[in-house]
Amino acid sequence: VSKKFNTLLELGLVKEIEDAYELIVLEKDLASLVPLKTLRVLVNAMSENAISIYIYLLNRYYATLSSGKTEFMFTFSQLKEIIGISSNTRSNNYIINDILTILEKIGLIKVDVRKIEDPYSGDMKSNLYITNVSNSIE
Repeated sequence: VSKKFNTLLELGLVKEIEDAYELIVLEKDLASLVPLKTLRVLVNAMSENAISIYIYLLNRYYATLSSGKTEFMFTFSQLKEIIGISSNTRSNNYIINDILTILEKIGLIKVDVRKIEDPYSGDMKSNLYITNVSNSIE
């Protein structure tokens, strides 16, 4: 128990105050607790890149909800930056697309793709929106 308690102190989740201790409460928009089963599936089925993307999207979604909105737009380039792969290489889009597909199939995220005409070029471009995020696998 002492070793685990010291770990909590080191992580800053418990703070020593005079002759007592205070448990730090994590705010939903600052941190997210993910159930062990969810993490196990992510670790066993996917790479750390999928976990990084999922946590990023989860935190952005909670921040969006706290600002009164129900969705947010994101880009492949943002996600490539999160996991540290080149955003200039189009073949890396497959990595991001595969991760998003798996996260959506196991019910952790809901992605909405909307085609919008670029006002400058007239080309149709896809905008990606996260409309729902879950912290557990059903």
